[in-house]
Amino acid sequence: MKSKGQLHLVPINCEVLEGWQTFPTFEKEQCWRCGSDTNKKIIQVTHGVSEPYYYCRSCLAVGSANTCQKYIWQPPLQRKGTDVNLLEWEGCLTPEQSVISNHLKEAVEKGCERYFIWAVTGAGKTEILYETIAFFLQNGGQVAFISPRRAACIDVSKRLKKVFSRTQQVTLHQTSEAVYKDEQLVIATAPQMWRFYCAFDLIIIDEVDAFPYVSSLQLQYGTKRALKKTGSSVLLSATPTKTQKQEMRTGILPYAHLNKRYHGYALVVPRLRLDVQGAKCLMRGIIPDKLKKWLLKHEKRHVLIFVPEISWISSLVTMLKETVDINVAGVSAEDKEREQKIEAFRTRKLRFLVTTTILERGVNFTDIDVVIMNAHHRLYNLAVLIQIAGRVGRSKNFPTGAVICFHAGKTAALNSMIKEIKKHNHEAASDG
Repeated sequence: MKSKGQLHLVPINCEVLEGWQTFPTFEKEQCWRCGSDTNKKIIQVTHGVSEPYYYCRSCLAVGSANTCQKYIWQPPLQRKGTDVNLLEWEGCLTPEQSVISNHLKEAVEKGCERYFIWAVTGAGKTEILYETIAFFLQNGGQVAFISPRRAACIDVSKRLKKVFSRTQQVTLHQTSEAVYKDEQLVIATAPQMWRFYCAFDLIIIDEVDAFPYVSSLQLQYGTKRALKKTGSSVLLSATPTKTQKQEMRTGILPYAHLNKRYHGYALVVPRLRLDVQGAKCLMRGIIPDKLKKWLLKHEKRHVLIFVPEISWISSLVTMLKETVDINVAGVSAEDKEREQKIEAFRTRKLRFLVTTTILERGVNFTDIDVVIMNAHHRLYNLAVLIQIAGRVGRSKNFPTGAVICFHAGKTAALNSMIKEIKKHNHEAASDG
């Protein structure tokens, strides 16, 4: 039994049963699923067939689609509404969160197509969404929650399963073994939206400014097509792009702005530490003296250490084990065991976790410090720095911590990060 609202590939000459619609894999030499242009992303191949055919390379992550195939599709299930409150959350929103939650719910009830929640890191954006998600679910609607990366997707999935335990859910990403079977709540990475067409009444896009979503027209195209014509999308970020800010300022994009963390404490202001020799030491296989001294001075702290190059991870892990503490590991996008390592750090089985920007956002840890090595590197733009700094002080029981940026010279991004975080703190204090 094939799931509804999802696109299914079949041979082009396959007979279709009543109630199913068909769509071509390509339309005017454009991939129907992700919108890729033939000149850039589609190549001609011959592979055991009499005639050449085309397939799209952009959306291979969800399976090859070629011109010898077609899509079949049925409209999503029409569920009945319920009077049962599906939200099982014992917490409560702050007054500021509650105002935004109500505004959002009212906006989507009135058919608002897009709504942006611009809130600082640790403001409780997910909790603000609960009432709106519950509204759609209780009215029989289909909801998708998109996270930019697999680790963030898994983290959100765990949280939503706790508060919507009576709702059928599925978590989809490239390495998950789960298969969509008409679940009402879908938590997924963005490429998984290529599997759907006009399937969701509400799509929430977390960290909408993050790579790869922000720079991929194909991911944006697929997400838009997965939304019903009458559906709503909610965009979330602490660091909107210039274009997004412009749309908010000019009234094109309805939004709410929250400068305060849910626990009421200020954002942690990073400290800049000049270390001209740090990068050179790491490249020579020597632990930088200033990093070593700082870690030894704070011997009871658990620290997330960011490096700009994947190649630095293994050498720094080795050096830390030899000189500071053996309870250390490293993760990157290439690491097949990163979920296990992230969980080990979260449960304090690891003292140090060396990482790339893959953990800059979307994951939560309790009572940690952050160190950024080579913080002057071009990879660390303003948004990345703010997101990294936002990993600290997120828990109401541990609302403080340290963010240390070792650099060989202040950059505009470093200076802007300090300025913007202080601005948020000032505005939050002024608002009471």
